[in-house]
Amino acid sequence: MRVLPLLLSALLGLSLLAAPSRLAPAVSANPEPVAAEARIDIVRTVVRDNYVVGDLYVNSRRIGSIYENNRMKIPAGSFQGLLHYVSGRYATVGAGAFGRVGDFVLEVGGQSGPLTLLLHGGNQPYQSRGCLMVCPYNWDNRTPNNSGPGDHPLNVLRQLFYGANVPSPPPSRNIVLNVFDPEKRWRSAPGATSVRFGGTPYCSYQTDISNISVALTTRGDATVAGGTVQANCVERALTVCRGAVIPPNRHDYVLSGGSWTNGIVQATFRKSGKNAPTCTASFVGRPVGNTLQGTLTIQRTDVGAPLNWAANVAVTLVRE
Repeated sequence: MRVLPLLLSALLGLSLLAAPSRLAPAVSANPEPVAAEARIDIVRTVVRDNYVVGDLYVNSRRIGSIYENNRMKIPAGSFQGLLHYVSGRYATVGAGAFGRVGDFVLEVGGQSGPLTLLLHGGNQPYQSRGCLMVCPYNWDNRTPNNSGPGDHPLNVLRQLFYGANVPSPPPSRNIVLNVFDPEKRWRSAPGATSVRFGGTPYCSYQTDISNISVALTTRGDATVAGGTVQANCVERALTVCRGAVIPPNRHDYVLSGGSWTNGIVQATFRKSGKNAPTCTASFVGRPVGNTLQGTLTIQRTDVGAPLNWAANVAVTLVRE
């Protein structure tokens, strides 16, 4: 397995920016140290030209903000490895000096080639050649270990991983590093279709499906993270029939699986309402400009042929 070393070093420092209300609050100045296993999440929220802004989490608690150079950023994905203390390469440590020892060294395996990244001060794209940056605070050479206020994220990280503000070689810890691209939201305009089904030895029927709406949430151009399908269904008999038709009702579906691979977006949905009859839904499409264009299929699953109809409708999802 190739190795992707990620050096989280004690550089110019970190500053804590106010978190949006949807995010967990930052950890306190004296947090409980992490267990033998820890999860570090980089959640990108905004990409603007060559500028990427995101949030840094440790075990679901927000530590501070992250900035990246969009052209040289680490790929999104999940990586596993160990926490170390000594870097094999130089990094800015202490009060701006250069050395081979940093607060945090994560060595994790990934699919890409070997790459060394630093977590260091800065908030402009030109200040990074692939590193993760956090906005620095004011410091000078008289400040021991480049420490700051007790609730400063650098000190919070030290407390989490070392149990003290002064870093020392920590015990070996299993680390999972997750890097998430920003969410993109897509939605289709209402659509409609009809499908005929049945026949000998059954009655002939038609289901009219209207107000079809598809919504997807993706991360970057690589992951389908969420989605819904909504529609109104009206069943009617086309021939004289003693059997009752299914009353008009609304169908609701929620994402059950999805992928974005080689330019093809696929999503499957399961029912999330009282949908009658029971159906599944699926979407297959591809990006075209600022849209996703493809086909939605709603398939009845509670009976066999010739009553198990499938309806197909072309949909275009526009990025919101």
